[in-house]
Amino acid sequence: MADLSTDLIFGLVIVAVAAIAIIMFWRASGPSNKNKEPEAKPDDAQKEDPLKVELQMTERKVKVPPLEKKIATVEVEKARSQIRTLTLKQEINSMVLRRLFEAEDEEEISREERVRLGKNYEDEMKQIAEELKRSEMLISLAELETIREEIVQKFEESLSQTQSRIDLILKELKIPEPPKTAEEEKPKLPIGAKRRRLTTKTKTGELEEEVEEPTGQEGEEKQPTGKQDVESRLEQLKKEVMKELDELDKLELEN
Repeated sequence: MADLSTDLIFGLVIVAVAAIAIIMFWRASGPSNKNKEPEAKPDDAQKEDPLKVELQMTERKVKVPPLEKKIATVEVEKARSQIRTLTLKQEINSMVLRRLFEAEDEEEISREERVRLGKNYEDEMKQIAEELKRSEMLISLAELETIREEIVQKFEESLSQTQSRIDLILKELKIPEPPKTAEEEKPKLPIGAKRRRLTTKTKTGELEEEVEEPTGQEGEEKQPTGKQDVESRLEQLKKEVMKELDELDKLELEN
């Protein structure tokens, strides 16, 4: 029994020494507070993404030439009110004409009487149909102009973001903007303008001075053609904008 207790105590001592050695080794080889990397701060996160910060500072708005509205809000409200009134008149006239046909079928009136009585109502129905069509077209025009404004606004936002990124990349690459040439800075005469030559004589008739002045008569006459060109270009631009917006939506859906 004495030998057994001695062996048991000796074994417990060995286990305790081994446990202490393991704990000391783990503390010596474990990560220390000095070797820990500092946690990233919000400022560090911003520094890691200078492109986004710089973009917010250098973003600039790109504006599309303003498109004039052809119909005012007051006219739209008036057209909606007319649609309600004209629809009611149309229903009333339809009821009258239907009653006249029923009276003819029941032989209360003759066909000639039905035609004579219903002529005014039929003429009024045609006029109501034309006015209804015009009012509906005015409302459709207003809705299309509103949609156009939304499209232009979305296009301006996309174009502004794209242009800002282009400017930022050009700045990072240090690519200078092309300098303006002397021909671009020189003021140009209107299209179609001609010079008129004036001759001035002195009292003695010895000296003559020639002065050239621009005349803008022909340029003014050709302004309507230029206006038509601008309108056609705007129409083409709107088509291109719609196409670009469709492609942007497809890219967003794919991403």
